[in-house]
Amino acid sequence: MKTTLLLVEDDAEVRAVMSELLALDGIVAVEASNGAEAWDILNAGKEEERPRLVLSDIAMPKMNGFQLLDKIRSDPRFEHLPVVLTSGNSDRAKAELEAGATTFEPDAFFAKPFDFTKLAEAIRTLISPSA
Repeated sequence: MKTTLLLVEDDAEVRAVMSELLALDGIVAVEASNGAEAWDILNAGKEEERPRLVLSDIAMPKMNGFQLLDKIRSDPRFEHLPVVLTSGNSDRAKAELEAGATTFEPDAFFAKPFDFTKLAEAIRTLISPSA
């Protein structure tokens, strides 16, 4: 059985490339273009069909990655769902984290461009049964 994650990225080209790279690693990506769409996807599925991890960009329209992280962690159904955040502006993202942009910490953070091998390793670690 393949592992499924929720890939949240507003840039369609980046989302497509990420989805292809994840597929090569045996991971199926359910795609969303913003946090609001991702939240709808999480709420629509049955528990056994839910993604095992959320991989989200931070800067997006409608609902950003920080807002999505807070909604996930505040909901008892999803509070243990691993969340990995990415950003093309890591200095700004780190400053926003330190300034309290989100109540909760992501399980991992990767600055773009990132080493996909390291990202895939982090994903595998976070979704392993012992994580």
